Amino acid sequence: SLESNNLTGEFSSLDHNAFACHLSGIRLSNNKLRGQIGPDFPVYKKLYVVDLNSNSLEGPLPPGIGRISSLNILSLSSNLLEGPVPSDLCGNYTNLWSLALDDNNFSGSLDISRCTGLGYFLGKGNKFDQVWDNSGIAALPEIRGVFLEENGLRGALPDDMFISFL
Repeated sequence: SLESNNLTGEFSSLDHNAFACHLSGIRLSNNKLRGQIGPDFPVYKKLYVVDLNSNSLEGPLPPGIGRISSLNILSLSSNLLEGPVPSDLCGNYTNLWSLALDDNNFSGSLDISRCTGLGYFLGKGNKFDQVWDNSGIAALPEIRGVFLEENGLRGALPDDMFISFL
């Protein structure tokens, strides 16, 4: 863990291929890293946790990030990330349990109902307009908390919105 230091530099300039086979965690929160996450990030095959909170990372999330099947915790809060979240983030291969995308500039729709093992979703302070499809919260049997304040959500709440929390 290299959290809460004064590390600086371009995150995308790191040689991700050098560590792709063995690295199980990236914990670099509360540093001064900048730049994009980069398209080669999905090369990691054994990542369990990614914690890049509170840096100055910018740009979109790379497509293919949802193909990291071992990923359980993805925490990207308080950066300058933007754009739509790749549709494969909550794909068939992901085991995400905690997804923290809060306080960025993500936009558009994100179907979290496809993240069937999701326990917590932090999405406040973005520009999401939709975060689930017609299957609603029932598709998330492990969900314990969803935090979506300060977005542009519209439409009706799912009928089962509060039943899952009982």
